[in-house]
Amino acid sequence: MGLLKIITFSIENRSFALPSTNVKEVLDNDKGIMSLFYGGKALKGILPYEGGLLSVLNTPFLLDIESKNENFILLCKEKKEDLATGLTISSIKGIEYVEEEEIKQSSNNEAPYISGFVRKETAGKVRVTAILDMGKFFTHAAGKVQKVGNLIDIT
Repeated sequence: MGLLKIITFSIENRSFALPSTNVKEVLDNDKGIMSLFYGGKALKGILPYEGGLLSVLNTPFLLDIESKNENFILLCKEKKEDLATGLTISSIKGIEYVEEEEIKQSSNNEAPYISGFVRKETAGKVRVTAILDMGKFFTHAAGKVQKVGNLIDIT
């Protein structure tokens, strides 16, 4: 196998990661997000980006985490599905390289958007990082969307 380059981040005190190929940019504030009156809890709003508008998902809500501290936005792209969105997060941890053999595959059917876990021990502290599968996470988020007339509403 080989090395996988991941971008690690946190939501509250939980660690997550995405393959670096899914992360286009990190924004260090959420000031540009425009709220939508029909967005519900799963959709934080929209963000002007590169001459267009990008949906920003409420990542903690979609992951069932109580959080009010998401000051960063990961601009993500899933190339296979040609989807792009922003994810709200609490903080960026950094870039890491992990051996693919170190990734324990997830068997959690309730969270199919988690492809696996990486366990790291540093100075006696253990950190478990869940690696998100961007395509499956977008599918999970889309499962919260219902059409209402010509508008999209998040349930």
